[in-house]
Amino acid sequence: MHLDALIAALRDPAAFPGPRAPAVDVAQTHASGVFLAGATAWKVKKPVSLGFLDFSTLELRRADCERELRLNRRMVPEGYRGLAAGVERDGAVRVVRDPHPGEPVVEWVVEMRRLPAEGMLDRLIPAGGVTARHLEDFAHRLAAFHRAADSGPAVRAHGAIDVLRMRQAQNLDRLAAHAAQPFDGLPPVLPPAFVQALDRRARAWLERLAPLLESRREAGCVRDGHGDLQAANACMVDGRIEAYDCLEFLDAYRCVDRAMDPSFLAMDLDRFGRPDLADAFLAAYARAAGDEGIAELFRFFRMHYAVVRAMPESIRLHQRETPAEDRDALAAKVRAYAQLAAGYAVDPSTGLVMGLPATGKSTLAAHVAHAMRAHVVSSDVVRKSMHGLAPTARAGEAAYAPAATEATYRELARLAASSAGSVIVDASQRTRAQRAPLVDAAAAREVPWLLVDVDAGRATVESRMKRRALDPARVSDADLATHDRLRAEREPPDEVPAAHRMRLVSEDREGWLDDAAFAVLGRLLATT
Repeated sequence: MHLDALIAALRDPAAFPGPRAPAVDVAQTHASGVFLAGATAWKVKKPVSLGFLDFSTLELRRADCERELRLNRRMVPEGYRGLAAGVERDGAVRVVRDPHPGEPVVEWVVEMRRLPAEGMLDRLIPAGGVTARHLEDFAHRLAAFHRAADSGPAVRAHGAIDVLRMRQAQNLDRLAAHAAQPFDGLPPVLPPAFVQALDRRARAWLERLAPLLESRREAGCVRDGHGDLQAANACMVDGRIEAYDCLEFLDAYRCVDRAMDPSFLAMDLDRFGRPDLADAFLAAYARAAGDEGIAELFRFFRMHYAVVRAMPESIRLHQRETPAEDRDALAAKVRAYAQLAAGYAVDPSTGLVMGLPATGKSTLAAHVAHAMRAHVVSSDVVRKSMHGLAPTARAGEAAYAPAATEATYRELARLAASSAGSVIVDASQRTRAQRAPLVDAAAAREVPWLLVDVDAGRATVESRMKRRALDPARVSDADLATHDRLRAEREPPDEVPAAHRMRLVSEDREGWLDDAAFAVLGRLLATT
């Protein structure tokens, strides 16, 4: 049966056994469709061959359904109920648990317990419903699962460095093919030069880590694990995190270094703006597994999985059955994952973001800092803190006197120099004297650094100033008169070596922040 016809047929509540649900909700990925009817979820495989998976025949799809049941029952035995069949009866498709002998099957279906939508971690994390305690409990159970998982010769073979090297190359190649190329008359989702820079950095990083990964493989760290432990594949059930939907279709993607599973979930915690929980979860897992001192390995694997997630979402953009209304959200996911991957790859590094009020420097600094998991050191916040003021309080003239400004920049430099990991300094830096301590601090850290000079046209500045005046949560005290006065004092950053500076002009248009972030991250990737 054609995929579109099958999906249409399974939207009918009468297609499924048991009490009839009032409606069927449908969720799709690049490789499967899930039909949510009442308390049950029914999953079918799409008839696709994507290189890394092959569901092109009914026999291959049945075999994969059986693998999915067997492998997922290791972690959630009660959640995976059995194999059902889609058959045609009386001119309609019906899903049955026991087809008649010899009855033609149009599709094989995995029957699962339906999980509460409000408990899915990709919803619960942004809502603040996941705590360090939840993650510590899950880290201990995940470590126990890995200890019991198969680690025999066949599993260890999948963890060989050549396998990981090939897997990484394929993911990056597919990302370039689907996201860095025009499609259906639309421009690429990702800048090709950015993807090329990420590719070079990822390959070089893997080669540097190859001896460590091989020694861990020989020590038995490669296990038959979950393989797809993203937030969308975990759910809070009765107060504890349960992982489901492991990666069943290719053993090499699941039989990996045990540090990879927790890294996947940590990457999603970072994506949702909770690097504190990501760090706590990885630390808890390392303690439980007796595997401490591998922070860089965790970071590399998070980069790996950010690429892994960007890649299939880019494939979905090209699939005919993807609804047009979903494409913008998919493109946004691809960009977010790609920026996060670059952020891991350039960590640690230093960004000095300069610009006059209302040019967009603070917005860009925050956006890039999210991707880099970087600490933001803001001149507005530091200045007010030094005068005993809250960030949103209005400061008097004394806080902006020359001596106070000089002291503020000395403190910014001290904070930047003492930061661990990546740091972004958000300050106007309009004169060479102001930039000097910051540039010295950035160079002294002996990590890649870049000064980003952000400007904006007059109309854009005026529009932003009007909006800012109405925002009670604003931090900056500057108005249009302040902007004009500071512009007259502005000195271009010509003293900064060309290899360590770039200029961007911000715009009030959709997509500017992403474009600017890719430009900044691409430059940092090139200097790492």
